[in-house]
Amino acid sequence: IQQHYAPSGVVFHNYIYRWPFHYPKEPTYLWQTWQATTSLFRSWLAYAEPMSVIINGGEHSVIVSGGWTTAPADKYYPVNATAVIIRDPMFAGGQPF
Repeated sequence: IQQHYAPSGVVFHNYIYRWPFHYPKEPTYLWQTWQATTSLFRSWLAYAEPMSVIINGGEHSVIVSGGWTTAPADKYYPVNATAVIIRDPMFAGGQPF
């Protein structure tokens, strides 16, 4: 938890998904996205606040405020996310994808 970079009264958590931390060889891209998205949903459930998420290899960031899964993210790993609610500063209105 990083408190010294956050505004007063706000706490944030750094999470970096890297397959070498878990596997001896690279899993499929689909498996990696399921795992990273499940971790994102679990963080959102734990903190219940919008999150800043860095994507595309650090080239872009969005705000994630929720989403939907086919099963509870706190009980299954990985979980299948059907939608993620984002606010992307590059696009007006924030687009779910």
